[in-house]
Amino acid sequence: MSVANFLFHQDVMWWLAGLMGSIIGAVWNFAVTSTFTWNWKKKNNR
Repeated sequence: MSVANFLFHQDVMWWLAGLMGSIIGAVWNFAVTSTFTWNWKKKNNR
């Protein structure tokens, strides 16, 4: 939401701001979730 809101207020087209916000949010969620999930599994399998 923050990225989309920032881009929208920088006079980026509303649909492009929303799309970029969604993409960045999805990548962030994937990276953080996979880091914590895979690190947890590696620690418990030792």
